Amino acid sequence: MTEWTIITLKEHFEALRLADQIALKLQAEKYEDRLIKLNGEHATLAQMKDTYVPREVYDRDMDRARSERGVAQSAVENARVQMDIAATANRRSTVIAISGVAIALVGWVITIALRFAPGNP
Repeated sequence: MTEWTIITLKEHFEALRLADQIALKLQAEKYEDRLIKLNGEHATLAQMKDTYVPREVYDRDMDRARSERGVAQSAVENARVQMDIAATANRRSTVIAISGVAIALVGWVITIALRFAPGNP
């Protein structure tokens, strides 16, 4: 009976050792799969990192853009004012020129009227 028990225990331990070897092999395969996935994840994270901007950089750039936008808006407003001034000056010049032409025509008409008036030789 002792011999049978030792043989049985030996078979049992060999079966456990074989099961441990199979378990270790499966565990190694799972670790390998996880490492492959993690390597792929590293590349994905590196790509994502290239598409994101740190908050400080974003805030700094947005502040600069807002400042430049304010300067540009001021420049546009100044240009509008200058255009209004120029348009007003052009209107004045046009009115003065038309008035001058009108005065010249009236003077010419008076001169012709006096020249051809009855009693003038």
